[in-house]
Amino acid sequence: MKRQGRFLDQNFQQREASSSGSNKNNNNNARGEEDQWLLPPNKVVDIMRQVLPSHAQISEDALEAMQDCVCEFVTRVTVEANKKCRSEGRKTLSVNDLLLAMNDDLALNKYAELLAIYYDRYSLQNVATYMN
Repeated sequence: MKRQGRFLDQNFQQREASSSGSNKNNNNNARGEEDQWLLPPNKVVDIMRQVLPSHAQISEDALEAMQDCVCEFVTRVTVEANKKCRSEGRKTLSVNDLLLAMNDDLALNKYAELLAIYYDRYSLQNVATYMN
């Protein structure tokens, strides 16, 4: 299955244009370079299995599609947050930058609210762990 993510396709086109020749080894190398941008399949399956019934099967196509979705989502949020940081003359992305990008630029308000709640709880849990 050919991966369809916009981010990945743009990077592939750039790499293919800069490489000379297109034999089978180059195709295998390109596939390896593409895969380095994706979450490991076993991690994606673990996340998917948390919400699927225990008897559910996950096809290879579904797994690859989900890997693309995750990569595309992370890329878009990061790009928008980075724009905000650069406009303010900063080099370090913070959680607030990511949440603001999700709220303001990408209209993912409900998801950003849930993520903020999760992050607050996660932070409090880590503080409590370090205190003990």
